Amino acid sequence: MPSNKELKKSITDAAEKLGVDAPNTDGMSNSKLAETLSELKNREPIVEALVEALEPGIPVIAEGKALTTKRGILGPGEPIVPEDLAGGEEAFEALVENGYVVEG
Repeated sequence: MPSNKELKKSITDAAEKLGVDAPNTDGMSNSKLAETLSELKNREPIVEALVEALEPGIPVIAEGKALTTKRGILGPGEPIVPEDLAGGEEAFEALVENGYVVEG
């Protein structure tokens, strides 16, 4: 298992890659550091999909709607991709069909 120092460096690098502030790792155990790094790495595919989706006509949350996703609660006008949802593409298509997701 990597040392705490190596994990803290990896956490800082992963947060920087995602464009977010690195979490405070002071006093974290090795297992908690590994968990934090894993959580940051799990965000990478979602962020990459969002970057790809940032074009005219991107899918967004419909007015008057909000959805709980892997990135937290998203409100009207916020971009959304299938990777944001636990149910993936199938759940995304259902939300489009039911008017929760529209083209932005």
